[in-house]
Amino acid sequence: MDKTIFFIGEGRSGTTVIFEVFSRHKDIAYLSNYTDKFYFPQTGLIHRIIKKRGKKNQYNDVPILNKTFPKPSEAYDTWEKLCGSKIRYSFMRNIQPTQIEAESVIKYINQIKKYQGKKLFSTKFTGPPRISYFTQVFDNISFVNIVRDPRAVVASLMNVKFWKDKGDEPFWDGTFTEHEYEIWNRYDKSQVALAALEWNSIYKQTEIEKNISNCHVINIKYEDFMENPKKEMNSLLDYLNLDYCNSLQSHIEKVDNKNMNYKYKERLSEDQIKVVEEVCKDAMEKLGYL
Repeated sequence: MDKTIFFIGEGRSGTTVIFEVFSRHKDIAYLSNYTDKFYFPQTGLIHRIIKKRGKKNQYNDVPILNKTFPKPSEAYDTWEKLCGSKIRYSFMRNIQPTQIEAESVIKYINQIKKYQGKKLFSTKFTGPPRISYFTQVFDNISFVNIVRDPRAVVASLMNVKFWKDKGDEPFWDGTFTEHEYEIWNRYDKSQVALAALEWNSIYKQTEIEKNISNCHVINIKYEDFMENPKKEMNSLLDYLNLDYCNSLQSHIEKVDNKNMNYKYKERLSEDQIKVVEEVCKDAMEKLGYL
């Protein structure tokens, strides 16, 4: 297959807004809201018929018909049909694809590209990196890892429905090691500590799988992209050896990106911020957040 590009990162890290920009590249096919609803790759024809593109309701500025327009989706229902429920509910430590799973994914993605009329495929996942799994499926794969200040991520997670609805345990089975459960207990199993430990687990597992798989992984910081999206996107295109794309660049110029990190100081108390900084200290120092 031609190059395949996966965007990864913890939820609430800006993966959606950044991937929505990238997916406008003229050569990129992607899984959409239509793919996830109907599964059949022939839904890619809708992308050719409906020229408008939908987007995440990030700033309450979406048009009335936004839901009817094709837009990128993580399409977990689709991935679950192809790879089983583990792709959605497991942290994917040391899990390898079966031959049937790998062949099913390749066949399906080739059809997605065919019906959308594109040369390359890209998608995004949040949560566990799944690098080791998908490097066993695709021969030519690159990963774009979106990272964001964990204080902002934790504050955002605490404010969204899917996080509130998940209960008092980690979001994915196998997220925490025994040592991480011990740390969580030290903080009386608080939700802030849980979210911080989840962010930290995802960051550490991404580093582990990157080194084990020896594949192409580039980090993009949410804060850098919000400050200068054109520069960051052009650097990414260079890294991936993709051509400059007028439609992508035109979209960037129309979007008013806003760095929302300031909100964590409003949503978290000083003690809660301290918890996040203690739990994520090593990664935050490495990434320049401390």
